[in-house]
Amino acid sequence: MLSRFAQTMTISAIRRSSIVSRQRLALAGGCLGAALLLAACGKSDAPAAPPGG
Repeated sequence: MLSRFAQTMTISAIRRSSIVSRQRLALAGGCLGAALLLAACGKSDAPAAPPGG
């Protein structure tokens, strides 16, 4: 589900940024990927943490 959302957002970003330079597109892709990784890590770490820790 998350990967599908990421693909849709990436495709949308590419279409919108078709006029913009590739550097900006790469930067946006990197930021989006980092945000998704941070969100995924945060969600996966939450249940792994001991309760009341």
